[in-house]
Amino acid sequence: ANLPRRIPSTINLNELIVLMNNDKKIQHNTLRFVLIKSIGNCYLESKASMTSLRMMLEHATEKE
Repeated sequence: ANLPRRIPSTINLNELIVLMNNDKKIQHNTLRFVLIKSIGNCYLESKASMTSLRMMLEHATEKE
């Protein structure tokens, strides 16, 4: 299904974070992530700091 695996370098990460804060998984002003332990075994994680989120997004961005 040739879906992108990286965030395009043209995406502004600050704007992306603002948009993520409007996600339906927000609960009590906290962004929650659906993470996979194994196939069919997912969980919600709400303890990611903004610093960790930013580092993860930077790591996932395409390098020019």
